[in-house]
Amino acid sequence: MNIFEKIFCRVFQTGFKVAIPVMPYRQPVIIDGFENLPSIINKEKVHKGLLVTDQSIMKLGLTDGLQKILKDNNIPLFIYDKTVPNPTTQNVEDALSIYKENNCDFIIGFGGGSSMDCAKALGVRLAYPKKTLRQKGGILKVLKPIPLLIAVPTTAGTGSETTLASIIRDVETKEKYAIMSFPLIPRYALLEPQVTVSLPKHITSTTGMDALTHAVEAFIGNSTTKKTRYYAKHAVNLIFKNLDTAVFTGDNIEARKNMLELWDSQLAASGAKITLKRLEAVKKLNMLANLMTRRISSNQENLTVSYTIKNMEKMTDNIELWYNEMMAKSIDEDVWRGFTSIGPHRDDLGIFVNGIDLRAFGSQGQQRTGVLALKLSELEFIRSETGEYPVLLLDDVMSELDSQRRQQLLDFIKRENIQTIITATDEAYFPDVRTGRYFRVEAGR
Repeated sequence: MNIFEKIFCRVFQTGFKVAIPVMPYRQPVIIDGFENLPSIINKEKVHKGLLVTDQSIMKLGLTDGLQKILKDNNIPLFIYDKTVPNPTTQNVEDALSIYKENNCDFIIGFGGGSSMDCAKALGVRLAYPKKTLRQKGGILKVLKPIPLLIAVPTTAGTGSETTLASIIRDVETKEKYAIMSFPLIPRYALLEPQVTVSLPKHITSTTGMDALTHAVEAFIGNSTTKKTRYYAKHAVNLIFKNLDTAVFTGDNIEARKNMLELWDSQLAASGAKITLKRLEAVKKLNMLANLMTRRISSNQENLTVSYTIKNMEKMTDNIELWYNEMMAKSIDEDVWRGFTSIGPHRDDLGIFVNGIDLRAFGSQGQQRTGVLALKLSELEFIRSETGEYPVLLLDDVMSELDSQRRQQLLDFIKRENIQTIITATDEAYFPDVRTGRYFRVEAGR
């Protein structure tokens, strides 16, 4: 490399280092085990998946658990298992044919770096059907979103489930090139330590050393950030503590689990952000819900909404640090139970009427009023954020409200001009409604 090339590279590196804080990097959302995948797929409103993997993974039976859980939940899954080490453009085109033939709408990359790279490149071809992969090779050339991509790593090596890069080999020119763009970062990373148990010693050891190399590179690189260096040090520590055990005691779930432990740090960082946003939202909802309750009950009841965090009494001001500490303490029990017991997914809302816990001690009428007030407060919250009301859906709410509260509800809907659909068993619940339309359903018709 001559002096001018060196200068160009250093200028390029420096420019990226300056720009990194404002670039749209994101972390994949963690899915804790195969059993939690169907709910994610349903939430994303996708229906047919293509599994991109290789024949070695299939022969080891590593995908069996995933295939079974999706089959049990009636989610069709088609398979492309011809990925080779250093995946080729032909691999991507073959996978693309299966994806289109079966009208798939999401991708699962299952395996090591090669399967992940093939899955990412497949996403690029779907986002840009009239472009070749070579045309999209390079930095930040993919701007359109790719279909939902879920990454399932079977090794703790490449970290491809978190990166924006896909390395592809062109079968015609024999050239290897990288596609590096933010849409290639998988939306979800599914961590299942059981899939690493069947890996041979040489794969466990070499991928572990691969992970160590990536961690060292991330720490010493000139374009790294403070957060990158923190995760790199944590990864090195985990690898030194657990790789030897994972290699020579292949069925040691503890060591396998610890090779994936650095995800806890990322879960803590994301969880802290989610918790802070929720606390902010609940504070506003609490004020609105109390206002709605007083309207419905003619100022007879006060409603309080609180955000409940597990072990909240031990929480410190630094929520991310607290999450890390609590997850470290509960890790053995979590592994035994098969789920993560600490995090925003375990939080809840507490609802109180005149200081009484609505769930435990509220009457059926009070509970219905509380839920209704919360729903109406959500309407106001959404309007304050978006500028308009959403459609309000109420299922058989009138039968459990007294006449006064029914009228208060209808007056509010009419006054705010909210488009509303209410199901009921008796037209008498709506004596003065003239602007609405009635639809009668009998015997399902």
